[in-house]
Amino acid sequence: MQVVKDFRIKLGGNVFVNCGSLISVEGVPLFHLYRRENDGALLIDFEVFDKEGNRVAIVRNSNPVDTASQRVEVEHGATVKRIIDKHSGQDLVRVDKRPNGIELDVCVDTFLPKTGIRLNATPDSINIGGLLMIGSVISGNKVGIGIGECGPGVGIRLRAPN
Repeated sequence: MQVVKDFRIKLGGNVFVNCGSLISVEGVPLFHLYRRENDGALLIDFEVFDKEGNRVAIVRNSNPVDTASQRVEVEHGATVKRIIDKHSGQDLVRVDKRPNGIELDVCVDTFLPKTGIRLNATPDSINIGGLLMIGSVISGNKVGIGIGECGPGVGIRLRAPN
């Protein structure tokens, strides 16, 4: 997969600019960014997990993938895509293809594989592993937020839980 350059994405109210990976756990990226060849649109792939580590939702090409899961409902709006937890009524995923210099605005409520840490990226903030980020800009790092061993070039580094 090609490394995406020249991008601005809003994740949980915080802006990531030209980072090789938005968030990585033990060197494995949680989000995969790439550009569509025919029009250059920025796209994102990621998965959503519950606290037991079960995958409950998938996003591919910035769109929710309809799954057979009875736990979630998928909404495909013109520019806003959502995955909703049927039990709580809360958004698990919201992907907005936004103008004004931000290519994608992504919100997600998931638990991280291997660690069980909750990532709650709301429209206004990121809360991950006890770190609350509001209105930050992370720019030009190899990894925006790294959990555990992610090598050099990490903007914000968090220790992996014991």
